[in-house]
Amino acid sequence: MAIENGRESLLGATLCNLGDGLILRTAGTLADVERIAALGAQVHSDDQVAAYARWKLADGHPAIRLSDALFVEDLRTGKVVSSLCSFPQTWCYEGIRLSVREIALVGTDPGYRKRGLIRAQMHRVHHEMGAAGCLLGCIEGIPGFHRQFGYEFAVPLGSCARLKLAQLPADEKDSSGSMTVRPMDLERDLATVMLLYRQSELEIQAERSEALWRYLEEAPAGVPDRQETWVIESRARVIAYFRLRQNMWGPWLELAEMCVESSLGLDDRTVAYEAMLRSARRIAVERNYQGLCFALDPRHELLKLVTEMHAEPER
Repeated sequence: MAIENGRESLLGATLCNLGDGLILRTAGTLADVERIAALGAQVHSDDQVAAYARWKLADGHPAIRLSDALFVEDLRTGKVVSSLCSFPQTWCYEGIRLSVREIALVGTDPGYRKRGLIRAQMHRVHHEMGAAGCLLGCIEGIPGFHRQFGYEFAVPLGSCARLKLAQLPADEKDSSGSMTVRPMDLERDLATVMLLYRQSELEIQAERSEALWRYLEEAPAGVPDRQETWVIESRARVIAYFRLRQNMWGPWLELAEMCVESSLGLDDRTVAYEAMLRSARRIAVERNYQGLCFALDPRHELLKLVTEMHAEPER
């Protein structure tokens, strides 16, 4: 039994024999990570999947262990033919902390499908979740598809509305002239950004330690879903932040998160939202995007403003 990130783990262990020369194992080395990454790129025809695997499993995530990655190996060839990872998270729902596992990096070599390999790995993960007192498992995927493993559609993800470039305000200065937008300075701004995030009224919120924030902010280029954080200042004080990424389905900039100081009045909050929209338009123009998508909590106040701007609904 090994210790990884403060948790006991079966590092590089053979868990069971699946028959026909196949064994179920946990990752134990960076070479295992590379084999899982290669399978992901092959199965999904996307090198970004490999970059994501390396980032999650081998780039210092504060909570993830190598042994959180399962894979099936063909002993006859030494080839990794199927994989499934489960990443620990803590969510807060109406003030209640929930232990969660996110299922990710799932795939099987086409030549080994219809043998129950994913089901065997899911069974193992569910067993580990139960033993650890983990209450929820989550998967980003096709609604309904994962019912075969006991999962139901629960939380909408992705963009819920979008504005084309022509619909975004083009002037660079906000109406009061008192708010400025700049990239987040990790050392200077992190404590304030963390406080704004904790004070936000998200229906479901993932806990982020300082170490996790730093890990996310320092994600290397090429990692899918990589986000960049910007802050909004009023009179040299950070009063809001927002996080942007490229929309995974097309040439659109996407607003993934925005939190504004709760003590601000409606007028000041509106000015902050407008400052974000102007900055997002400038960035979208520089990067040849078609406009701005909004991947926000459906209750987010900003969505009322963009609806009044005749945003196109999605989802």
